[in-house]
Amino acid sequence: MSYALKNSRSLIDVSRSVFVLVTALAMSACAVETVSLETSALGETHNKIVQKFGNVKHISSTDLIAMPSDQYVIFDVREVEEFEISHLQDAIRLDPDMNGEAFLKAYSHRLENKTAVFYCSVGMRSSMMVDRVQRALPEQHSGSILNLQGGIFAWHNQSYPLQNSRGDTDAIHPYNAFWGRMLKRREKTSYGTIED
Repeated sequence: MSYALKNSRSLIDVSRSVFVLVTALAMSACAVETVSLETSALGETHNKIVQKFGNVKHISSTDLIAMPSDQYVIFDVREVEEFEISHLQDAIRLDPDMNGEAFLKAYSHRLENKTAVFYCSVGMRSSMMVDRVQRALPEQHSGSILNLQGGIFAWHNQSYPLQNSRGDTDAIHPYNAFWGRMLKRREKTSYGTIED
């Protein structure tokens, strides 16, 4: 076998090895990107919410699930269709456009010495609600008002329990395709109604 032929075969073998290695690295990078997209995009969204609503305080899903349920009242700031698919246990659904004064008129009696926790899909609508409620609150209010960091998406991503009118569920409304990409378990998304 000639030297040139031997070197060309070696070069082909090296090229194949490099191709396989580069392909494997690219595929693993795609897998890492897919897994981290939900958490990084949700984290980036939360950072933007913090910048926009600097006066709003937040609670993580982990801290909320550890809090005794008699210490808080939870409010879901999503549309009816979203709420019907799933929500946190004992959540009270609010119209996302409700103003702070209307909220206090309807629910101030439930907030005595309790923490009010608001959530939506990712935290934007609920942060807007917290901001409106805080502006309407009398100065002597004794309870805390918090936004659930990452919203129901962060809650769902941690596999914490959700409910609908039938009981426990894993289903979640993705709001739309753009925001739904922040969900880890996308196969659990549903835009529809609860099926029999």
